[in-house]
Amino acid sequence: EHEIEITLKSSPESVIIDIIDEGRAFDPLHDAPIPDVNAPLEERSIGGLGVHLARTMMDELTYHREDTHNHMQLVKRRDE
Repeated sequence: EHEIEITLKSSPESVIIDIIDEGRAFDPLHDAPIPDVNAPLEERSIGGLGVHLARTMMDELTYHREDTHNHMQLVKRRDE
């Protein structure tokens, strides 16, 4: 069992989501496999689309490891 802390910050310029967990070190920006979204559904592996969706939908993604915690930040800028 691991605790996960999720914080959402909203401003007129952006929405920022911070995700902090105490799981094993895992940098999804470099360690997650890139899914073949063009492959037929029956040929795809289960899972693996979360990072792809975040990369597609967010304007900024950052990751760092601090002590025993993973820190992931997702930023979506608001259109003016």
